This record gives sequence, C-alpha cells and structure tokens, in this order.
Amino acid sequence: MKGPSPAPEAGPLPDRERLLTGARSSIHAISLAIVAWYLMIPPIDATNKVDANAPMITWRKSVKFDSRDQCVQSLKDVIEHPTTPAEYQAAAKDTLKAKMRPLSQSEMNKRMKESQCVAEDDPRIKPKTK
Repeated sequence: MKGPSPAPEAGPLPDRERLLTGARSSIHAISLAIVAWYLMIPPIDATNKVDANAPMITWRKSVKFDSRDQCVQSLKDVIEHPTTPAEYQAAAKDTLKAKMRPLSQSEMNKRMKESQCVAEDDPRIKPKTK
C-alpha cells in the first residue's frame, strides 16, 4: 500500500515585498476613502463681518460628509441658491432670539461663498499639541 502522494509543486512563492507593498497601497486607499469631510464656515469678526482669513481652527464645522464630492456638491448648491429674503428674515429673527447680532444678508451669502470643504484629518483643523 502506498502512502499519500506529495502535493504538486506550486511554483515559486510571490515576492514578499511585492505583497507587502500591495497591502500597504490597499490600506492607504481604504483609509483615504473613509476620511470624512466637513463643510467649514468662516468666523465672524468683531465688526460682524466674515473673516475668511482667520485660522481654519477657528472656523465652524457645519456639516459632516462621507466624501469630498458630497461636500463640494452641497457647498455648490448653497452658493447657487442663496438665502431668500424670507429665509434671511427667519434666520435673523432666530439670531436675535439667541441674543446675537445677525449678519446682513450680503454677509450671510459671502460667508457661504467663503466656506470650504476640509478633510477631517487636515492639520489646519486639529488643535495644536504642546
């Protein structure tokens, strides 16, 4: 009686470094794909004007998106369809109720035009570590 026959030779093993490089590339692509994006809105200065030159860390994170494309499309929609007078009046009324000074309608529209889409891992929106 014969024993089990040996397994057929599979040929040379794939190059380990090539496999590791491919795995690293895949992991990098996956990590890029899962980065969230924020619609960042510039702050208002002491004169109640939009301050688009303020450091990004001082900007407000408005809405979080799953992709850059979603964020950009949302921002484009807001810019292309500015606040109507009725929407502005409602927002101004709510702002006054909160005991804050409302922006002018032109400043409100400027604020949207100056807004930016920023990845959540962007160092400009991370607090500085000491």
